[in-house]
Amino acid sequence: MRRRDWDPRRAAWESPSNRWGACGYSRAYVSISQGLQEELEIWIQARRQQRPYHKTAEPESDLLFPSETGTPFRLGNYLKRNLKPLAKRAGIRDMTYQALRRTCATHFQKHGKPRDIQAQLRHAKLEMTGRYIKEISEAVRAAVESMDRELCQAEQPGSVQ
Repeated sequence: MRRRDWDPRRAAWESPSNRWGACGYSRAYVSISQGLQEELEIWIQARRQQRPYHKTAEPESDLLFPSETGTPFRLGNYLKRNLKPLAKRAGIRDMTYQALRRTCATHFQKHGKPRDIQAQLRHAKLEMTGRYIKEISEAVRAAVESMDRELCQAEQPGSVQ
């Protein structure tokens, strides 16, 4: 991810043009939330103020999340070194980027229409998006929201646990 691919005016991330999808090379915007946009702005300001991690790293790299040596993260390494151990501690057996996309699509259906999900996932065909979405009943949603409120209330300062 590079700074030049982020468009704060559109609150969107432009995907790299060198990505190969099912329909060939593609370049499209993926929408990001206002909260994430604010977090990215804070991160960019913080990065400008800190020294590089490693002596070979470029001080003014346009990478948003460089490795310790200033090079782009290799997604497989990040998954193996960071996400899979976190998932294991959370009781998730097999964490993959595909699983994250499916989870996002499933939760997104509560907030948008199938075409919106298709655009966010950058699928050429709506039928592909349908493979990603899993139906979640309202009863399950209500139970999850209730549990989330209870857990988040316990994290509030001064709350009794």
